[in-house]
Amino acid sequence: MAPLVLTNYNLTLEHLFRKSPGTSAIKYEFARLGVTPPSDSTINRIVKRAGLGRKNSPLIEQYGLIQKNLLPSRVHKISWEKTISVMKRRYTDSRYSSKSRSTIHLTLTEMDRKTLGGFARSTMTPAGLAKRSHIILSLAEGRTPSETALLTNVSRRIVYKWAYRFIEKGIDGLKRLRRNIITKADNDAIKSAIFSMLHSPPSEYGINRTSWKIDDLKKCLLLSKGISISKAVIRRVIRSAGFKWRRARTILTSPDPEYKQKLAEIQSILAKLGPDERFFSIDEFGPFAIKRRGGRKLVSPEENHYVEQRQIAKGSLIITGALELSYNKITHFYSPKKNTKEMIKLLELLLLEYKGCKRIFLSWDAAAWHVSKALYQRVDEINSNEYQHGQETPKVVLAPLPKSAQFLNVIESVFSGMARAVLHNSDYESKEVAMKAIDRYFEERNIFFEKNPCKAGKKIWGVEIVFAEFSEGQNCKDPKWCRC
Repeated sequence: MAPLVLTNYNLTLEHLFRKSPGTSAIKYEFARLGVTPPSDSTINRIVKRAGLGRKNSPLIEQYGLIQKNLLPSRVHKISWEKTISVMKRRYTDSRYSSKSRSTIHLTLTEMDRKTLGGFARSTMTPAGLAKRSHIILSLAEGRTPSETALLTNVSRRIVYKWAYRFIEKGIDGLKRLRRNIITKADNDAIKSAIFSMLHSPPSEYGINRTSWKIDDLKKCLLLSKGISISKAVIRRVIRSAGFKWRRARTILTSPDPEYKQKLAEIQSILAKLGPDERFFSIDEFGPFAIKRRGGRKLVSPEENHYVEQRQIAKGSLIITGALELSYNKITHFYSPKKNTKEMIKLLELLLLEYKGCKRIFLSWDAAAWHVSKALYQRVDEINSNEYQHGQETPKVVLAPLPKSAQFLNVIESVFSGMARAVLHNSDYESKEVAMKAIDRYFEERNIFFEKNPCKAGKKIWGVEIVFAEFSEGQNCKDPKWCRC
């Protein structure tokens, strides 16, 4: 580039116009030469005074600048004296000449055509890539750049830009290059500041809370460390490190010192259970009152859904039941009380119902009537040789649960599902009507599993809280639905 001769705001241009590039192109050339360009109105005034209209204004090939004694705010005249030679502008290349701008001939391979067509049709393709694919396909079909620009709603400059990019680099040239920008969420200093604050309690920063909130983190980062970031950045940093906000779960714990031994014994029995053996989970549900109960209900706009706080109960029920885990079958009856007598009654019922089995295992919690001397004496009597030869009943093996481990009792989950199905949102007229609903629920459940035999845990009936299977890691007892 030849040296530039400048004095204060007087311009000498040679060969300024051959075909109009517009004011933006002229300002670009001024900036490229290191000269502060005049305003649009000044350029238009110069062009008008020189007698050059749009039809006569060309792309700039060469021009020179010289300054004379003029006021800095105005350019009074244009001199056509050539002072310097300037490098040709980028778009004065031969490929942008008037002869070559009439049309662009593109030849696509079958693979390129399929790929571009997929980009243009797919709803998952970025909008920019889809439009650029449409431009290339339109040019390949023989349309002119002007027709393609009108069809794709872009300027001709954009059409030429991506056409020549495709000619040079192929399909990869249509994809925009991603700039390697380091965001605030990737800044190591910001990450370190956030986690150093998270590792200390909020009270150290004068906040009367026991746990952090995003708003508090943002405020303390600004006040104590001088870091101004948005809440979205803080969330992104925390999530990218694998941290989550979680509510603490209430966990039941058994105080039984022999917890592990009893648990291992039950798991061993279930693992070695034979085809002629049955394992039962036994418990009672209740007592619960027969009264109107609340819950969510689909109501009309005129109806008010409410439940009286104080009601006169229509009766109360206690359900004594046993869940057989191999075939997922419930055996139940109604008891007036929870005592040893009712447990012996359930034992006699199971002996008659499963008379053809070799052994039955009974598992229940450590309630007083489950471990009474009378019950153990009755079990010893049933297992005696005289009783076995006379009655031909299966032997009874007790597998008690650890103390305070109702959450391991599988039948609790079935009782929870029953309560949700027939007691939730109910208003039975009498105790007998409620008993019929409960009996029907268990009958339909047994019929289903009789037609679809599977062990407890493979299929859930209704909305039971957990899978009906013995597992140390689950809580079968739902306090919300078992307190009736």
